[in-house]
Formats: sequence, structure tokens, C-alpha cells
Amino acid sequence: MDLRGAEPVERVSAARRGRYLIALAPFAWVSATGCGDSTAPARARPRPNIIVTISPTLAGAFATLGATQTFRATVTDTLGDTLTDVVTWSASNAPGSTAIAVASDGTATVAPSAVPGDYAVVAAAGGVADTATMRVLAAPAGKLVFSARVGTDAQLFVKDFAAAGDATQITTGSGTIAGLAVDQTTGVIFFSKGALPNVDIYRVAMDGTGLANLTNDVAQSNQGPSVNPVTHDVYFSRRGSSGTATQIFRVRPDGGAPVQVTTGTQSKIQPAVSPDGNSLAWGELVPGNSQEIMTAAIDGSNPVQLTSRTGINGGALWFSNTRILWSFLAPGVGGDVYSLDVGNPSAVANLTNGAGTSTQPSGGCAANTATIVRTGASGTLAYQLDLGTSLAVPYTLPVSRTVAFARRLC
Repeated sequence: MDLRGAEPVERVSAARRGRYLIALAPFAWVSATGCGDSTAPARARPRPNIIVTISPTLAGAFATLGATQTFRATVTDTLGDTLTDVVTWSASNAPGSTAIAVASDGTATVAPSAVPGDYAVVAAAGGVADTATMRVLAAPAGKLVFSARVGTDAQLFVKDFAAAGDATQITTGSGTIAGLAVDQTTGVIFFSKGALPNVDIYRVAMDGTGLANLTNDVAQSNQGPSVNPVTHDVYFSRRGSSGTATQIFRVRPDGGAPVQVTTGTQSKIQPAVSPDGNSLAWGELVPGNSQEIMTAAIDGSNPVQLTSRTGINGGALWFSNTRILWSFLAPGVGGDVYSLDVGNPSAVANLTNGAGTSTQPSGGCAANTATIVRTGASGTLAYQLDLGTSLAVPYTLPVSRTVAFARRLC
């Protein structure tokens, strides 16, 4: 951590806080008893020690993109009472550098020119301070593909991180986008679009050329495409060939007749294919108005229910051939991204822990990362999520848009 330029601070450990309480107790007792003499002058109670607490303790930005992050500081005494001391903010920039600027309200602005590394953000009051870390990551590589509204209609955008400037809009036309996938080998984009629920699956190149309708039957509500990384077939949900349940289908990347993969009486949506192309996952509507994550063989056989929690479990991602990520939403519960190993489905890990509403995990480009969509104070943006630290770093672009779906091309 680069701490050059940081002000000297006094940090108060938990053990020292305990000693302060013990040390203060005799003064409080003496003040209350007046040493047994009711006429003795009252002693002034010494001011309790100050504790400064800053949150979040870790935030991030990408070099060349920059970001804005609001930090909060609370000032209390050792008894837990809130104090009104003025907080001053600073950052550990190198001499003469303005890589990190912190305003008086705790808003830290990371310049696009910031050198990758860890910077200290310091909140101080009454001679005591607390420190958070602003982590600047190396500039992202590859591309970001996302959907956002232009007027009343959803469109696709591509941001090439090798080029300066904003993302490029590559589609036009009316309708809502109801799913997005990118073939990591060919770079082809697959998406569903139309007037919900009447949507088709389309294919388009990264530059917006070669737009083709793969399903040509909007009445069947073709949604949520996912690419098999081995065969390059596109898996998606569609009204079943019989009955009323929505099933998983597949189609060749150049089109043709869709082939039904799953059966049953319960509707299935948002398919995902494992990296080795051998397994499927999807969200299945179950009795009780909930949606659970299911897995199966690539042909839809041997389905297994992985989750069991009232609410909407969906947007599954095979992070590896044995590990699944997904998002969970329920009334009164903020959306979070979770993880489990299919061999031990009871060991569920929350990867985002209520930091905004986090949904739609998809593949990341850096090691041990995923891409998510998060709604927070800065709006609804695409983020890189580090699965080890839970650090979510926004893909900040010159024009701020409300992102609906986001995928990376590495």
C-alpha cells in the first residue's frame, strides 16, 4: 500500500478500547459519589476517547476508466455515543499526484490516470483516524457487451477497452432485450428481442453486422440465450412443443429448427452450459411461487434441484464444471450473488453480501472474477466481481447508462 502523504494517525484497537473503558470507570464512580462528601465540588467528566470508523473498507476502480466512490465515516466515543466532531478526509497520493481526490463529504474520485495499486483513504477526527483502501486495478482488456435503453427501446452496446472513448451502439429498432450471450471463441453475440413476451433469438457480430433472426417465431417467447462453448449451439427457453410449460431448447448458431431439450410440467428459463459442454443449469418454477436452480446432463436428463429457498433463484453461471454462481431475489431482500459446489450444495456462499442489488453473474476475464449487474447509489452498472475478496469494481464509461444485461468478451 502506498501511504506516502498520509497524515499520522492514531488507531484504536479493540483491546485498547476495553482498557479505556476500565480506566474511565473510577472517574465515573468518583463523580457519582463525590468521595462521600455531598458538598465536594463536582469533578468534570473527562471526554471519552474518540473512535472513527470508515466504510466501506475496500473499494475499487480500473486504471484508464476511473470511478467515484462515496466513503462514510462515523465518529463515536468509547461508550458508543455519536459525536459531532468534523471529519477531515485525505488520500495517500504520491507527492504532486492527484490520482485520488477526496471531497469533504467523503466522495473519492479516482482519475483515469491513476497508477494501479492500493491507496489509503483516511478519515480523521479529534486526532484519531481510520483508513480504507481504494484499489486501482490494471486497465481491463477485451470488450464489454451490454444492453441499455435508448428512449423507450433497448439496444446493444459494445465497449472495446483497447480504444478510447465511449461504447458503440450496434443495434437499432424497437422492443425489449430479454437475454444476452457472447460466444468467447467466435465473438458472435446472441440476444433475444421483441415486444415481451413475443421475442426471438438473434445473432449479430461485434460491429453490428450480420444481424440474423435464428428462431423466427415470436409467439413462442424465445428468451435467455446461452452458448455451449464446445458445440457453439445456442440454448434458450421457449414454450414447449406440448402443454403450457416453458422448456429449454437449442438451435445451431446459424439457425435451423429448434430442438427441445427438457420436458416436464414445470417451466424452465435462463439456461447455462458448463465449460466442458456436458452439463446444463436453469431456473425452474416450482410450487409455492418460487424459482430454484436445477442442473442436468446436457441432454436434459437426470435433473437435480440444487437450491431450496423461497424467492427467485436464477441467472445461473457455470463458473467451472463443478461450481455454480446465481442470484437470489425475494420481497424485502436485496439481490445477492451466491456460489456453491454441485458436490456439496448445502455449502452456500454469499459473494456480494447486500452491497447494492447484485444479479446476473456471467463470465469474467481476469482470474477468479465474474461479471455482474449491480444497482446502487451510482445507478445500475456492470461490475467485475472478485470472488475471493468480494470487491466489485464498476466498468465506468463516459456516458452513464442503466445497464440491463452485461457480458464480457475476453
